[in-house]
Amino acid sequence: MQSQRQAQQAAALEERLIREAQTLRAEAKLLPEGLLRDAALRKALQIDTAVIWLNSPGVRQSKGSDSE
Repeated sequence: MQSQRQAQQAAALEERLIREAQTLRAEAKLLPEGLLRDAALRKALQIDTAVIWLNSPGVRQSKGSDSE
């Protein structure tokens, strides 16, 4: 039962991260070229990388081995 809850939490985290990246990209479109826009786009890219990492097989496997 605990692994099901962990999977739900991971899915919720992934959804929040994706929404945050979308929000940052939308805000960046409204900003003029410069440091603030670059920072927003950089953070969105970091979030995308985190989502990919969360979905990687090694991370999924290690989550399952913790509950054993």
